[in-house]
Amino acid sequence: MRCWARTMMVHAAIHCPSRANDICQWAFDVEHAMRLYIQLPNADAGLTLLQLFTKTTPDHQDLLMTHI
Repeated sequence: MRCWARTMMVHAAIHCPSRANDICQWAFDVEHAMRLYIQLPNADAGLTLLQLFTKTTPDHQDLLMTHI
């Protein structure tokens, strides 16, 4: 998950250099990476962590609205 957050920071630094060292950007990227990690299906089980913990089937609407 930290790799994902670092990748998002590099992406933000390339596309918006003025915010490259912004601590708020780092907090946003870590939170965004965490949400993606929870919502993306596991390659082995084919289920998301949210499905495993809540025993529900999500409609993935929040994931469909996710952007870089």
